[in-house]
Amino acid sequence: MCYELCVMRMTFNIPEKVAKEFQFLVSPGDRSGLLTGLLQIELARRRGDLIRACQAASSDADVEKVVKEWQGFDEKVEGELW
Repeated sequence: MCYELCVMRMTFNIPEKVAKEFQFLVSPGDRSGLLTGLLQIELARRRGDLIRACQAASSDADVEKVVKEWQGFDEKVEGELW
């Protein structure tokens, strides 16, 4: 179990031109931090996109109707079914 800083080694395939420029412009000690920061920015953007899409779906009247129909299947049926 990790209580402080947990790290995970990952391997990515990127275009050679980008990799060479990255190696040239970013010192070895700064590479993981730079990539982590860039990933955090992109993940936050995507998380926001997902939240907005869920909110839009939740406010859609057609979606609400379908959800209510499906929730009806959760109700307990009394008596014999046949």
